Amino acid sequence: MNSIEYVSTLLESLIQQGASKEDIIRTVGKATVGWPYVFGAWGEECTPAGRRRRKRDAHPTIVTACQVLSGKSSVCDGCKWDLPVRMYDCRGFTHWLLEQVGISIEGGGATSQWTTKANWMVQGPISEMPRDKVCCVFVKDGSKMSHTGMYLGDGSTVECSSNVQFFKTMKSKWTHYAIPAGLYDGGDIPVPTPTKPTLRKGDAGPYVTLAQTELIQ
Repeated sequence: MNSIEYVSTLLESLIQQGASKEDIIRTVGKATVGWPYVFGAWGEECTPAGRRRRKRDAHPTIVTACQVLSGKSSVCDGCKWDLPVRMYDCRGFTHWLLEQVGISIEGGGATSQWTTKANWMVQGPISEMPRDKVCCVFVKDGSKMSHTGMYLGDGSTVECSSNVQFFKTMKSKWTHYAIPAGLYDGGDIPVPTPTKPTLRKGDAGPYVTLAQTELIQ
């Protein structure tokens, strides 16, 4: 596992080399593998005090995963995260990772990130995702987005679940994608053609007008 200092030095080196935003996201994302999941965290250093501020009854691992807060030790020495490292939840991780290339996505959770249209150049179902582009990926559960991560444009993903994890092959759980505004020039992104809905008697709206126009033609 890498320390905050190592990742910061790596980021500075990539910037000095003129690395693309894509390459920075890929490299820095994978360099943080193993860093801890803490609900509500946005990338602050993992400390007992920081975990205490994020304490939630619905997320007991904030306490139980910390040897100080759980009473197993009075110090962080010997903890697997005593390097030091940063802590995130899923949306905190994607937000922090994009910040490293100067992109800020708004929203306090995965759902609000997804529904904030100004965050994105293109959004859609995972079946329409361009496989050679870095994207945020989401899991839709009912009407909400329950999880988010980063697709790295090469078939792999990085996400913060129980901790930051890297997967060489994208899992089938992802249902939607969104390309952050500012990550690419507009001409670099193919805009998928929207699927036309099935129309029924009594329907109204722009698709009805389009159907009428096409029938006349």
